[in-house]
Amino acid sequence: MTLDEDEDSLLWSAVVAAVPPGRYPTPCGLTSVPSPECHGPPVEIVLAHGAIHAFGFETSGVFYYWDPKTRRFRKVWVSD
Repeated sequence: MTLDEDEDSLLWSAVVAAVPPGRYPTPCGLTSVPSPECHGPPVEIVLAHGAIHAFGFETSGVFYYWDPKTRRFRKVWVSD
C-alpha cells in the first residue's frame, strides 16, 4: 500500500507508530505566532479511528488517516 507518492518522501527512514482516536494539535494549533503555512491546515485533527504517525530524527511528523468521505488516506502534518 502506498501512503505517500511524494518523490521527496523520506518515509523509508521514518519511525512509524499507531495513533489512537482522539484530538491532536497541528503546528498551527501549537503556536500563537501567525505564519503563512497556517492559512489552510487545520488547527487540530480529530480522529474517529486510529492513524499512522510517521516521523524521524529532525524531521516533521505526519499522520496518515483514512477519510471515509473520499475513501482515501489523507495526510496532515502534526509537527514542524
